[in-house]
Amino acid sequence: MRSGSRCRLLTARKAACGGSSRLTHQGLAPLLGLHQATVTSAEIRKDGRLTLAFADGGVLLVLPDERYEAFTVAGSLPPIRRGFNFVAIPGGGLARF
Repeated sequence: MRSGSRCRLLTARKAACGGSSRLTHQGLAPLLGLHQATVTSAEIRKDGRLTLAFADGGVLLVLPDERYEAFTVAGSLPPIRRGFNFVAIPGGGLARF
């Protein structure tokens, strides 16, 4: 992701980091190493799934949540600085602003 873009995980009920099993609110420790890590690619799907790949080879997969917005991704793309904002909507799907 470009500098200035940001990704917020709003729920980790259905997320997996690398080879680990799904994360829980009690077991979010695998995410700590990803804070400020370099994202090499991001894929946001219409069904509300997010996949982030990191420079160290790690991968984070976030699945839609039934009751909450699972993530938001916002930023802008050069050269015209057109902004974008994606929100995973509860129950699956994606809103774009």
